[in-house]
Amino acid sequence: AEDAAAVLGNLIAAAGLGLQQLTGSSIPDAIAALLIGAILSFVAFQLARHNGDFLIGRQASVDIRSRIGAIIAAKPGIVAVEELVVTFLGPRQLWIVARIDIEDTLTGASVEQMIAETACALKDESPFISRIDLVPAKRWVP
Repeated sequence: AEDAAAVLGNLIAAAGLGLQQLTGSSIPDAIAALLIGAILSFVAFQLARHNGDFLIGRQASVDIRSRIGAIIAAKPGIVAVEELVVTFLGPRQLWIVARIDIEDTLTGASVEQMIAETACALKDESPFISRIDLVPAKRWVP
C-alpha cells in the first residue's frame, strides 16, 4: 500500500506539474498536492488501523494464553501461575510475563535452572515467542 501510494503520488505530481507548465496556472499543481495529501492520509489511517493493536500492546487470545499457562504450570517446581500476561510486540512476536508460585524447597540455583528450562520449553512451543519474563511471586512473611 505504501509503495503504491508513493508511485501514484509521483504520477499525480508529474501530471500536476505538467498541467501547470502547459496552462500557466498553479491550480493543477495545487489540486495534485491535495490529492497526494488525501492518498497519504488514507494509507496512514489504514496502516494505523491494521497495526494499532501492536502499538498499544494487544493481548494474545485466550487459547494462546491458556496453552502458555499450561506449559508453565506443568514444569516441576512450579506450584501455580498467579498472573500471566501475553502481549504482541509486533506481527508474530509475543512477550510473556508470568508471576509464578514456586516450591519453597527449591534453592536459588534450582529456581534459575527451572526458569531457564521453562523458557526453553516455551520457545520450543512457538518460534513467535520473542521475550519471556518469569518472576517468582513474592511472599510476605510477617
